[in-house]
Amino acid sequence: MYHLDRMISKPMYQQLYEQIKKEYQVEAKQVKLPSIRELAKELNISKTTVEQAYNQLVAEGLLLNIPQSGFYFLPAEPDSKWEQEIDNEVLERRQQVDFDFRYGTTFFYTASWNSWKRCVKKAMEQEFLDERSAYQDVQGNDRLRSELVKMLGRTRGVRCRKEQIVITSGSLDSLDIVLNLLKRKSRHFQAAIEDPGYYAAGHIFTRNGFPLQNIPVESEGISISKLALSAADLVYVTPSHQFPMGYRMSVARRQQLLQLIRERQGYIIEDDYDSEFRYTTQPLPSLQSLDRQDCVIYLGSFSKTISPTLRLGYMVLPRHLVGEYRTLYQFDHERAAYMIQEGMAEFLSSGSYYRHISKAVGTNKAKYHLLEDQLNLLKAEGRIDWIPSDGGLHVVMEVLNLQETDVFLQQLQQHSLRLYPLSKYSFSVCRDQFFLLGYGGLSLEELTHGLKLLKQVVQNLS
Repeated sequence: MYHLDRMISKPMYQQLYEQIKKEYQVEAKQVKLPSIRELAKELNISKTTVEQAYNQLVAEGLLLNIPQSGFYFLPAEPDSKWEQEIDNEVLERRQQVDFDFRYGTTFFYTASWNSWKRCVKKAMEQEFLDERSAYQDVQGNDRLRSELVKMLGRTRGVRCRKEQIVITSGSLDSLDIVLNLLKRKSRHFQAAIEDPGYYAAGHIFTRNGFPLQNIPVESEGISISKLALSAADLVYVTPSHQFPMGYRMSVARRQQLLQLIRERQGYIIEDDYDSEFRYTTQPLPSLQSLDRQDCVIYLGSFSKTISPTLRLGYMVLPRHLVGEYRTLYQFDHERAAYMIQEGMAEFLSSGSYYRHISKAVGTNKAKYHLLEDQLNLLKAEGRIDWIPSDGGLHVVMEVLNLQETDVFLQQLQQHSLRLYPLSKYSFSVCRDQFFLLGYGGLSLEELTHGLKLLKQVVQNLS
């Protein structure tokens, strides 16, 4: 049983973190910790306090967060095969196939892992840790926001001051905050989202009471002509690498989108979720960099570059929304644990983050070209089509003349493969013959074997 002292200045999540760390057992690989909800109820504290403590331990490599399962003690060194030693219930959820083309998983290389742990340790060793962590700015760590100004300006052309940046627990958290701000304005916004698009973002809009209009995506991005026919004045887009189709919005279409929303005095929410991964061409500057009317709200996170378990994101607000944010959230808790924020600031300032990105881009470039070669062979046989994207961590494949999607998925399962139907991301148009192939979480060797098996299954389709 953990004991938290409310009478001392040390934050409760810090106390909980330290107590869990003391009982950390390297060899107890199957020990599962209480759920966030259970522990919060047991200690009579908020779920946010428990979540911050757990996330800090995840960041240090002491815990593993398995979706729909929970938090587990992790070995001292990162080991992607550790999951095989978890009980059968967890295995059934995560290890049903050998080659899972799941989107959103990434590798965190050993050298990067060690650098990250050093940065977090340095944050922990700061003499003023307790005082500084107890009184975090409502917008997040000052040093991290300063580093983000430099990073975003250099890599994405984003023009902002640190006062415009808010640190969050991820892009969806950022979106939730933005919509919470906008729905308090006197006007009622009409929202639009790309179709196909990020279904989780659509859920956040609906949850916040925004009726959604689904606007089809074309090869240059969201359809401006269809958007113009709607009444939408609040648009969520992924212009640098449209999710899930992979298209890159042209400069001309970006200008058209900006002009339309300026005329309607609305907002564009730009989710720049994986722009770091470009393999042969340079990424276009962000939509925000072209904005001269303060109508673009820019979202980003470290989920694709480091790990979704880090739960660390950020957004750049137009200047006129900053005051409204500070008023609405002035008594709110910090949205990411202090040490994770300070650790990330050190990771950026030391150059370790950029070295990690360089290695990750090189590794994923090799995987993309392997994927490109194998899919082009199947395309030449007239069996599939696919959408080259020259970036990101996934592609979209169309299986031509596919009669029964369920049968195809069962055949993949029999070969220990898993693909993801694009219908999951389509709001109105049926796309049962399209599939999303994520490759960020597969090694080059695994991808080679997986593509070989995929080729066999596709060639055996009647």
